[in-house]
Amino acid sequence: MMLSWDFPPRTTGGTAAHVAGLSEGFSRAGHEVVVITIAAKPAELEAKQPESIRVIRTLVDLPVLTMHGTERVRHGGQLPPGAPTDISSIEWWLAFQADRMITPTRFMVEQLVTGFELSEDHVVHIPNGIDPELWGPAPTDDDGAGPVAADGAPLVVSWGQVKYEKGFQVLARAMHGLRGRIPEVRSVIAGRGTYLPELQTQIDVEGVSDIIALPGFLRDNELRNLVHRANCVVIPSLYEPFGIVALEALAAGAPLIVADTGGLAELIAGTDAGLTFEPGNPDDLADKIEQVLTDNDLAATLRANARDLVARKY
Repeated sequence: MMLSWDFPPRTTGGTAAHVAGLSEGFSRAGHEVVVITIAAKPAELEAKQPESIRVIRTLVDLPVLTMHGTERVRHGGQLPPGAPTDISSIEWWLAFQADRMITPTRFMVEQLVTGFELSEDHVVHIPNGIDPELWGPAPTDDDGAGPVAADGAPLVVSWGQVKYEKGFQVLARAMHGLRGRIPEVRSVIAGRGTYLPELQTQIDVEGVSDIIALPGFLRDNELRNLVHRANCVVIPSLYEPFGIVALEALAAGAPLIVADTGGLAELIAGTDAGLTFEPGNPDDLADKIEQVLTDNDLAATLRANARDLVARKY
Protein backbone atom coordinates (compact mmCIF):
# COMPACT_ATOMS: atom_id res chain seq x y z
CA MET A 1 0.00 0.00 0.00
CA MET A 2 1.28 3.43 -0.97
CA LEU A 3 -0.13 6.78 0.12
CA SER A 4 0.67 9.83 -1.98
CA TRP A 5 -0.66 13.35 -2.30
CA ASP A 6 0.25 13.27 -5.99
CA PHE A 7 -0.40 10.54 -8.55
CA PRO A 8 -1.09 10.83 -12.30
CA PRO A 9 -3.08 12.51 -13.70
CA ARG A 10 -2.63 14.87 -10.75
CA THR A 11 0.95 16.16 -10.88
CA THR A 12 2.37 19.11 -8.93
CA GLY A 13 5.96 17.93 -8.76
CA GLY A 14 8.23 14.93 -9.08
CA THR A 15 6.39 12.86 -6.49
CA ALA A 16 3.69 11.68 -8.91
CA ALA A 17 6.24 10.25 -11.36
CA HIS A 18 8.24 8.69 -8.54
CA VAL A 19 5.24 6.90 -6.99
CA ALA A 20 3.90 5.80 -10.39
CA GLY A 21 7.25 4.32 -11.40
CA LEU A 22 7.83 2.66 -8.04
CA SER A 23 4.32 1.15 -8.04
CA GLU A 24 4.74 -0.27 -11.53
CA GLY A 25 8.12 -1.69 -10.56
CA PHE A 26 6.63 -3.47 -7.56
CA SER A 27 3.86 -4.85 -9.77
CA ARG A 28 6.34 -6.21 -12.31
CA ALA A 29 8.16 -7.91 -9.43
CA GLY A 30 4.96 -9.82 -8.62
CA HIS A 31 3.51 -7.70 -5.81
CA GLU A 32 -0.09 -6.58 -5.48
CA VAL A 33 0.03 -2.79 -5.26
CA VAL A 34 -2.64 -0.38 -3.99
CA VAL A 35 -2.12 3.39 -4.20
CA ILE A 36 -4.32 5.70 -2.12
CA THR A 37 -4.34 9.30 -3.31
CA ILE A 38 -6.56 12.37 -3.50
CA ALA A 39 -8.83 13.74 -6.16
CA ALA A 40 -8.70 17.52 -6.38
CA LYS A 41 -12.05 17.60 -8.21
CA PRO A 42 -14.87 15.10 -8.80
CA ALA A 43 -13.80 14.41 -12.39
CA GLU A 44 -10.52 12.94 -11.15
CA LEU A 45 -12.46 10.21 -9.36
CA GLU A 46 -13.14 8.72 -12.80
CA ALA A 47 -9.50 8.81 -13.93
CA LYS A 48 -8.43 5.76 -15.94
CA GLN A 49 -7.03 2.94 -13.81
CA PRO A 50 -3.50 1.72 -14.60
CA GLU A 51 -3.46 -1.85 -15.83
CA SER A 52 -1.11 -3.36 -13.23
CA ILE A 53 -1.97 -1.54 -9.99
CA ARG A 54 -5.08 -0.47 -8.13
CA VAL A 55 -5.55 3.25 -7.46
CA ILE A 56 -8.09 4.53 -4.93
CA ARG A 57 -8.86 8.24 -5.18
CA THR A 58 -10.92 10.28 -2.74
CA LEU A 59 -12.04 13.88 -2.47
CA VAL A 60 -10.57 15.74 0.48
CA ASP A 61 -13.27 18.38 0.96
CA LEU A 62 -15.25 16.21 3.39
CA PRO A 63 -18.06 18.09 5.24
CA VAL A 64 -18.11 16.61 8.69
CA LEU A 65 -15.68 16.85 11.53
CA THR A 66 -15.86 14.60 14.58
CA MET A 67 -14.23 15.95 17.75
CA HIS A 68 -14.02 13.86 20.93
CA GLY A 69 -12.08 16.34 23.04
CA THR A 70 -10.24 19.66 22.89
CA GLU A 71 -6.84 20.74 24.08
CA ARG A 72 -8.37 23.52 26.17
CA VAL A 73 -10.63 21.09 28.04
CA ARG A 74 -7.74 18.64 28.56
CA HIS A 75 -5.79 21.38 30.32
CA GLY A 76 -8.64 22.54 32.53
CA GLY A 77 -9.30 25.68 30.52
CA GLN A 78 -5.75 27.02 30.84
CA LEU A 79 -3.58 26.42 27.77
CA PRO A 80 0.17 26.19 28.46
CA PRO A 81 2.46 27.65 25.78
CA GLY A 82 3.92 25.42 23.12
CA ALA A 83 2.24 22.45 21.45
CA PRO A 84 -1.11 22.70 23.35
CA THR A 85 -1.59 26.29 22.14
CA ASP A 86 -0.70 25.31 18.57
CA ILE A 87 -3.10 22.35 18.66
CA SER A 88 -5.89 24.54 20.02
CA SER A 89 -5.41 26.97 17.13
CA ILE A 90 -5.76 24.11 14.65
CA GLU A 91 -8.90 22.92 16.46
CA TRP A 92 -10.40 26.42 16.09
CA TRP A 93 -9.63 26.38 12.38
CA LEU A 94 -11.16 22.92 11.94
CA ALA A 95 -14.29 23.89 13.85
CA PHE A 96 -14.97 26.84 11.56
CA GLN A 97 -14.06 24.96 8.36
CA ALA A 98 -16.47 22.09 9.02
CA ASP A 99 -20.04 22.28 7.69
CA ARG A 100 -21.19 20.28 10.69
CA MET A 101 -19.55 18.91 13.84
CA ILE A 102 -20.27 15.60 15.58
CA THR A 103 -19.35 14.74 19.16
CA PRO A 104 -20.30 11.74 21.32
CA THR A 105 -21.46 13.50 24.52
CA ARG A 106 -23.58 16.48 25.50
CA PHE A 107 -20.66 17.51 27.70
CA MET A 108 -18.51 17.97 24.60
CA VAL A 109 -21.36 19.70 22.73
CA GLU A 110 -21.37 22.35 25.45
CA GLN A 111 -17.57 22.61 25.43
CA LEU A 112 -17.46 23.07 21.64
CA VAL A 113 -20.31 25.59 21.52
CA THR A 114 -18.89 27.74 24.31
CA GLY A 115 -15.17 27.18 23.67
CA PHE A 116 -15.30 27.84 19.94
CA GLU A 117 -18.25 30.26 20.02
CA LEU A 118 -20.30 28.10 17.66
CA SER A 119 -24.04 28.08 17.15
CA GLU A 120 -25.81 25.19 18.85
CA ASP A 121 -27.17 23.83 15.57
CA HIS A 122 -23.60 23.51 14.25
CA VAL A 123 -22.79 20.67 16.69
CA VAL A 124 -24.63 17.34 16.67
CA HIS A 125 -24.61 14.84 19.55
CA ILE A 126 -24.25 11.22 18.39
CA PRO A 127 -23.25 8.88 21.24
CA ASN A 128 -20.74 6.08 20.81
CA GLY A 129 -22.00 2.52 20.63
CA ILE A 130 -20.69 -0.96 21.34
CA ASP A 131 -21.25 -4.54 20.23
CA PRO A 132 -22.67 -6.33 23.30
CA GLU A 133 -22.12 -9.72 21.66
CA LEU A 134 -18.40 -9.03 21.40
CA TRP A 135 -18.04 -8.22 25.11
CA GLY A 136 -20.65 -10.75 26.24
CA PRO A 137 -21.18 -10.55 30.03
CA ALA A 138 -19.67 -13.37 32.06
CA PRO A 139 -22.12 -15.66 33.90
CA THR A 140 -22.62 -14.79 37.56
CA ASP A 141 -22.93 -16.99 40.62
CA ASP A 142 -26.36 -17.71 42.02
CA ASP A 143 -25.81 -15.13 44.75
CA GLY A 144 -24.97 -12.42 42.20
CA ALA A 145 -21.43 -12.05 43.46
CA GLY A 146 -19.94 -12.66 40.01
CA PRO A 147 -16.48 -14.00 39.16
CA VAL A 148 -13.36 -13.44 41.24
CA ALA A 149 -9.62 -13.53 40.71
CA ALA A 150 -7.92 -16.85 40.05
CA ASP A 151 -6.87 -17.14 43.69
CA GLY A 152 -10.39 -16.37 44.95
CA ALA A 153 -9.58 -12.74 45.88
CA PRO A 154 -11.95 -9.91 44.94
CA LEU A 155 -10.58 -8.31 41.78
CA VAL A 156 -10.65 -4.61 40.86
CA VAL A 157 -9.83 -3.94 37.20
CA SER A 158 -9.00 -0.79 35.27
CA TRP A 159 -7.46 -0.20 31.86
CA GLY A 160 -6.70 2.43 29.24
CA GLN A 161 -3.86 4.66 28.10
CA VAL A 162 -1.58 5.21 31.08
CA LYS A 163 -1.54 9.00 31.22
CA TYR A 164 -1.81 11.34 34.21
CA GLU A 165 -5.32 12.47 33.32
CA LYS A 166 -6.57 8.86 33.35
CA GLY A 167 -6.25 8.94 37.15
CA PHE A 168 -4.78 5.48 37.76
CA GLN A 169 -2.68 7.02 40.55
CA VAL A 170 -5.96 7.75 42.37
CA LEU A 171 -6.86 4.06 42.20
CA ALA A 172 -3.43 3.17 43.60
CA ARG A 173 -4.02 5.43 46.61
CA ALA A 174 -7.52 4.01 47.04
CA MET A 175 -6.15 0.47 47.11
CA HIS A 176 -3.77 1.51 49.92
CA GLY A 177 -6.74 2.55 52.06
CA LEU A 178 -8.85 -0.41 50.99
CA ARG A 179 -6.44 -3.23 51.83
CA GLY A 180 -6.96 -2.67 55.55
CA ARG A 181 -10.70 -3.17 55.14
CA ILE A 182 -10.60 -6.00 52.57
CA PRO A 183 -7.16 -7.59 53.07
CA GLU A 184 -7.53 -10.09 50.21
CA VAL A 185 -8.40 -7.47 47.54
CA ARG A 186 -6.33 -7.39 44.35
CA SER A 187 -6.20 -5.03 41.38
CA VAL A 188 -5.03 -5.05 37.75
CA ILE A 189 -4.36 -1.86 35.78
CA ALA A 190 -3.85 -2.78 32.12
CA GLY A 191 -2.41 -0.54 29.42
CA ARG A 192 0.69 1.30 28.40
CA GLY A 193 1.59 4.96 28.10
CA THR A 194 3.93 7.76 29.03
CA TYR A 195 2.87 7.87 32.69
CA LEU A 196 3.66 4.21 33.40
CA PRO A 197 6.98 4.82 35.25
CA GLU A 198 5.36 7.46 37.48
CA LEU A 199 2.42 5.15 38.16
CA GLN A 200 4.76 2.33 39.19
CA THR A 201 6.55 4.75 41.54
CA GLN A 202 3.21 5.82 43.04
CA ILE A 203 2.25 2.17 43.57
CA ASP A 204 5.59 1.52 45.31
CA VAL A 205 5.23 4.63 47.50
CA GLU A 206 1.72 3.59 48.54
CA GLY A 207 3.03 0.14 49.46
CA VAL A 208 0.58 -1.70 47.22
CA SER A 209 2.94 -3.25 44.67
CA ASP A 210 2.03 -6.67 46.05
CA ILE A 211 -1.69 -6.24 45.30
CA ILE A 212 -1.64 -4.17 42.07
CA ALA A 213 -0.43 -5.76 38.82
CA LEU A 214 0.59 -3.74 35.75
CA PRO A 215 0.55 -6.25 32.87
CA GLY A 216 0.94 -3.60 30.17
CA PHE A 217 -0.92 -3.87 26.89
CA LEU A 218 -3.45 -6.70 26.63
CA ARG A 219 -4.92 -8.09 23.42
CA ASP A 220 -8.68 -7.79 23.03
CA ASN A 221 -9.45 -11.36 24.08
CA GLU A 222 -7.09 -11.11 27.07
CA LEU A 223 -8.74 -7.86 28.15
CA ARG A 224 -12.23 -9.27 27.84
CA ASN A 225 -11.28 -12.34 29.88
CA LEU A 226 -9.82 -10.08 32.55
CA VAL A 227 -12.94 -7.90 32.72
CA HIS A 228 -15.17 -10.98 32.94
CA ARG A 229 -13.19 -12.03 36.05
CA ALA A 230 -13.59 -8.62 37.68
CA ASN A 231 -15.76 -8.03 40.71
CA CYS A 232 -15.48 -4.33 40.02
CA VAL A 233 -14.27 -2.08 37.18
CA VAL A 234 -12.99 1.39 38.02
CA ILE A 235 -12.54 4.24 35.53
CA PRO A 236 -10.79 6.90 37.65
CA SER A 237 -10.18 9.58 34.99
CA LEU A 238 -9.56 13.17 36.05
CA TYR A 239 -10.75 14.23 32.58
CA GLU A 240 -12.76 12.14 30.15
CA PRO A 241 -14.82 13.47 27.22
CA PHE A 242 -16.59 10.12 26.77
CA GLY A 243 -14.79 7.09 28.17
CA ILE A 244 -15.35 4.19 25.77
CA VAL A 245 -13.77 1.91 28.39
CA ALA A 246 -16.76 2.53 30.65
CA LEU A 247 -19.08 1.42 27.86
CA GLU A 248 -16.97 -1.72 27.40
CA ALA A 249 -17.26 -2.48 31.11
CA LEU A 250 -21.04 -2.05 30.98
CA ALA A 251 -21.29 -4.39 27.99
CA ALA A 252 -19.10 -6.95 29.76
CA GLY A 253 -21.45 -6.98 32.74
CA ALA A 254 -18.94 -5.78 35.33
CA PRO A 255 -20.09 -3.60 38.26
CA LEU A 256 -18.81 -0.15 37.32
CA ILE A 257 -17.42 2.79 39.30
CA VAL A 258 -16.49 5.96 37.41
CA ALA A 259 -15.20 9.41 38.28
CA ASP A 260 -17.99 11.98 38.30
CA THR A 261 -16.58 13.98 35.39
CA GLY A 262 -17.26 14.78 31.75
CA GLY A 263 -18.65 12.01 29.60
CA LEU A 264 -18.32 9.43 32.36
CA ALA A 265 -20.80 11.29 34.54
CA GLU A 266 -23.14 11.73 31.58
CA LEU A 267 -22.98 8.01 30.77
CA ILE A 268 -23.96 6.92 34.28
CA ALA A 269 -26.15 9.77 35.56
CA GLY A 270 -29.68 8.65 36.38
CA THR A 271 -29.16 5.07 35.16
CA ASP A 272 -28.30 3.14 38.35
CA ALA A 273 -25.90 1.20 36.09
CA GLY A 274 -22.81 2.30 38.02
CA LEU A 275 -21.52 4.30 40.96
CA THR A 276 -19.66 7.61 40.78
CA PHE A 277 -16.99 9.14 43.01
CA GLU A 278 -15.43 12.57 43.34
CA PRO A 279 -12.61 12.86 40.75
CA GLY A 280 -9.18 12.67 42.35
CA ASN A 281 -10.56 11.59 45.75
CA PRO A 282 -9.05 8.19 46.72
CA ASP A 283 -11.02 7.97 49.96
CA ASP A 284 -14.34 8.35 48.17
CA LEU A 285 -13.22 5.80 45.57
CA ALA A 286 -12.18 3.32 48.27
CA ASP A 287 -15.61 3.65 49.89
CA LYS A 288 -17.38 2.94 46.60
CA ILE A 289 -15.19 -0.08 45.84
CA GLU A 290 -15.89 -1.46 49.31
CA GLN A 291 -19.64 -1.06 48.74
CA VAL A 292 -19.52 -3.06 45.50
CA LEU A 293 -17.24 -5.78 46.85
CA THR A 294 -19.22 -6.36 50.05
CA ASP A 295 -22.81 -5.91 48.84
CA ASN A 296 -23.79 -8.74 46.47
CA ASP A 297 -27.26 -7.31 45.93
CA LEU A 298 -25.78 -3.97 44.84
CA ALA A 299 -23.34 -5.70 42.46
CA ALA A 300 -26.15 -7.75 40.92
CA THR A 301 -28.32 -4.64 40.47
CA LEU A 302 -25.49 -2.76 38.76
CA ARG A 303 -24.95 -5.69 36.38
CA ALA A 304 -28.62 -5.94 35.47
CA ASN A 305 -28.98 -2.21 34.93
CA ALA A 306 -25.79 -2.15 32.85
CA ARG A 307 -27.11 -4.82 30.49
CA ASP A 308 -30.39 -2.93 30.13
CA LEU A 309 -28.63 0.39 29.47
CA VAL A 310 -26.38 -1.03 26.76
CA ALA A 311 -29.27 -2.82 25.01
CA ARG A 312 -31.54 0.20 25.22
CA LYS A 313 -29.21 3.08 24.34
CA TYR A 314 -25.74 2.00 23.15
